Amino acid sequence: MLLAGSTKRDQQRTITQADKYLADYHEGESIVKNPTRRLEHTTNAFLQDLEAAALYLEEALADGDIDLFKIALRNVAEARLGGMTALAEKTGLGRESLYKSLSEDGNPRLNTLTGVLKATGLRLSVTTNG
Repeated sequence: MLLAGSTKRDQQRTITQADKYLADYHEGESIVKNPTRRLEHTTNAFLQDLEAAALYLEEALADGDIDLFKIALRNVAEARLGGMTALAEKTGLGRESLYKSLSEDGNPRLNTLTGVLKATGLRLSVTTNG
């Protein structure tokens, strides 16, 4: 996953690849372009795939909207771990705290974000703009 620094060509390739993954699980409706919609069973299957989840989060983060990223991260965590209770157990953080941190109004600390990502099998990385 890229924290910053992808080119427009790379972003377009990533979007195309994510939509290809999505087409295998869902009938054409893109959660990559609308991660705030309610997850359905087929979407959960899509996000259980580690590479697809990384692409989904990368695109949510590329937009620069932290609220969008928090919702997308919560969607991935719920899909990959089965819910907030399992996420709380795996991260050692309180369930209520996680709900609040990963809500639109939440303000998660970096260690919360990295802990949630680690629990889902993902991590943040930083790259150059070149």
